[in-house]
Amino acid sequence: MDNEENNLNRYIADCARDLAAAWSVSMPYEQTEIFSNMSCGEATPLIALFSAVGAFDVAEGVMDAHATSDYEEDDEHHPLYLEHKRAERV
Repeated sequence: MDNEENNLNRYIADCARDLAAAWSVSMPYEQTEIFSNMSCGEATPLIALFSAVGAFDVAEGVMDAHATSDYEEDDEHHPLYLEHKRAERV
């Protein structure tokens, strides 16, 4: 990885941390209609981005808000799936 790519990665991570810090205060994921209207393909990268920079509470907030629109039991963000994954972490 060259210096330019390292700088870009650092910049992206800093921006993600800044957004996570802002969302930790404003909590837009409490407006579930915003995130429930996203496809899994849109929500998953946001969840991964916030997780990658250690903003796990924000990532979980986005995931839970998005899950309100996942109705199939085998869907990645369906509440039953999330409950099972959380139980595995305990």
